[in-house]
Amino acid sequence: MNNNVTVSGMAVTTKVSSNLLISQDNVEANFAGTLSQTRQALLEPSSTINAIDYYYTSTANVKGNGDAKNDSYTAYDEDTALSHDNAGKTAYDDGFNSNYGISSPAATATGVAYGYVDYTFYLKAYNTEADAQDLKLTELNLKYNNGIVSDKAWRVALIAQSATAGTPVNDAAVAANVVSIFTLPGATNFAANTAVSGPAAVSTLSYGSSKTAYNQSGVIGSIAVGATAYYKVILRLWLEGEDTSCTVDTYATLTNAYTLDVKFELATETAASTCINKYGVVALGAEKDENDNGTATTTVDGSDSVKTLYAYTTTAGFTVYSDDAEIDADSVFYSLSGTAATTIAENQAALK
Repeated sequence: MNNNVTVSGMAVTTKVSSNLLISQDNVEANFAGTLSQTRQALLEPSSTINAIDYYYTSTANVKGNGDAKNDSYTAYDEDTALSHDNAGKTAYDDGFNSNYGISSPAATATGVAYGYVDYTFYLKAYNTEADAQDLKLTELNLKYNNGIVSDKAWRVALIAQSATAGTPVNDAAVAANVVSIFTLPGATNFAANTAVSGPAAVSTLSYGSSKTAYNQSGVIGSIAVGATAYYKVILRLWLEGEDTSCTVDTYATLTNAYTLDVKFELATETAASTCINKYGVVALGAEKDENDNGTATTTVDGSDSVKTLYAYTTTAGFTVYSDDAEIDADSVFYSLSGTAATTIAENQAALK
């Protein structure tokens, strides 16, 4: 388990497709097309099989590779009151803080440690299609300075509960409805799909409808023809202490250069997300223009495939990727999530 990670002003920007709206509360007049939320907190490693019950171990019980010396864990419980608006918290775990060397927790950027942080909001979906449509998470991109992060210990849980128009839903009522726990491509725990489940136990994941593995489909629910539906959604972020990359080495301090870009869609052909950063850039090659057809050196490892992509830069300064070594009017470009983007025929002028 790591020493610490500071999340200093980490922003989550959530976008929605047509026939979807989003709001921080369940007030009809506040629903819109995008929502940006920021959390500022100090995260220390914790472990969970269900994104509800979290545990941690003594820092003295950690080997050099990050694994626990013995299966001895303490339940994480935010039971000491402290209002910390920037972290979205009203309490903390005193023992958890003491374990990580914080003797007098204070509501500052790094003055109190947490085992996870939440981003919460409501979605409003209305189905105008001729058949039922899935409401789904289609993008979940964790970035640093607009580039892919490589720290494998990150976990994001998608939690969703149906709601009634205009009626707030308590977070506790949502927590048991875990749709999926997502990892970065290539992430693995000391034992696959296992995490801490009790004071002396490491067990197989068990969440939602008897799900036992990470990276399940990000489909929240099906919206009937002509129906309008509301959902309370929580995106829960933490550092999984059982991840093999979560060692005694201290992570870099995270700043507001870190972002989580999220998108939900309804009535589209886009597949639901099945991990964080569906196509995570491992190594960037030289940027190329439309006349440069050199050998690709950009490799991306997706959730179910490996692609070799060529990097191109638009006049606006954005990097996009294509699996064509020689681009033409039929070339397809990819965003960081792997979703097909604009073809060169439609946006030729955007390339250098």
